[in-house]
Amino acid sequence: MTPASRARYLAWRALGFPERIAAELKTGERILIRRPPAHDLSVAHEVFVQQIYRPRLPKARDEVRLIVDVGANVGYSVVYFARLFPHAKITAIEPNLTNVQMLTRNIELNGLQDIVSVREVAAGTSDGTIFLVDQGATSFTTADADCGGVKVLVADIFKQLAGKRLDVLKIDCEGAEYPIIMDDRFAALQASILLLEWHATEAHPMANREIHDRLCALEWKVEEGAQYWDRNIRDGLLGFGQFSAYRQT
Repeated sequence: MTPASRARYLAWRALGFPERIAAELKTGERILIRRPPAHDLSVAHEVFVQQIYRPRLPKARDEVRLIVDVGANVGYSVVYFARLFPHAKITAIEPNLTNVQMLTRNIELNGLQDIVSVREVAAGTSDGTIFLVDQGATSFTTADADCGGVKVLVADIFKQLAGKRLDVLKIDCEGAEYPIIMDDRFAALQASILLLEWHATEAHPMANREIHDRLCALEWKVEEGAQYWDRNIRDGLLGFGQFSAYRQT
């Protein structure tokens, strides 16, 4: 944060109000931050400090023209990508209405309305509806009508991306990435860079290895990020990690 934003942030944490503040980062971005139990602080640290979505590029940054962010959350990754790739258009896909409201405000705070389009849907392998369980940064979708979630629209991601040449495809959708990667149509996807967070579930306890092998079989060059198998992750997730993958299209 800038010195002024850091001072305002420390006062905000001490006073306990308001619910959220806008902070300016040293790199120029402005972001809204909500106080816990929202996960905004940890997500912001991952995106802007750890830079977990910074890919090793096979091309110059100013050649990146189209980015699709599946699971855009509150928009920190969108704001980050917009600075990193100044000539890119970005499509942000996010089903959680609360997150979409924050995402929209973060887009506005950074004057990105002309380059970012938002779709308030869940990404899937067919059009329809599904239930969203709102747990902040770890919200997930399920077909279980008794989960206590809200019904949201699902859009077939392959229909959305048909015919498009993607420079960067980021997928972080809390387990919904598995059927997308395993879908037969994924092989024909025209994407150069894939930034993926995978999630092991009860149904797919070795999702990391299955996804890794799937990408390698499709001739992606895969780089594995940090592994967290020993971390105690709730809500049925056994572990997660990041993959970066590259290929020529």
